[in-house]
Amino acid sequence: MTVHPYQGMIDGHELAMRQVARHGVDRYRSEAEQAAKVLIEAGELALAIAVHEQQHHGAHDIDQCPGVRSELADTGLSLYLLASKLGLGLIACMDELVENDGRRFR
Repeated sequence: MTVHPYQGMIDGHELAMRQVARHGVDRYRSEAEQAAKVLIEAGELALAIAVHEQQHHGAHDIDQCPGVRSELADTGLSLYLLASKLGLGLIACMDELVENDGRRFR
């Protein structure tokens, strides 16, 4: 298995569970509901990127855009919650995919 450069940082699963605890309830209880939430958040992220490119370009870099940062966080937290509900480690699944992906693109 690959050693990850961010190992030792706060785990996304831990952050996602902390957010649920702060909210007091998990509003998306099933795997299907959580998967739908991931899609909604990914759409909001795409919109935030488009808004940045159209309205905020030049005002600040995209990595400093509050809307993009917030929606990226929401998307990531939703994805980590989905992985937890599926009983999977998101980074482990990603590592497995990368290690076994023999495709070549030209």
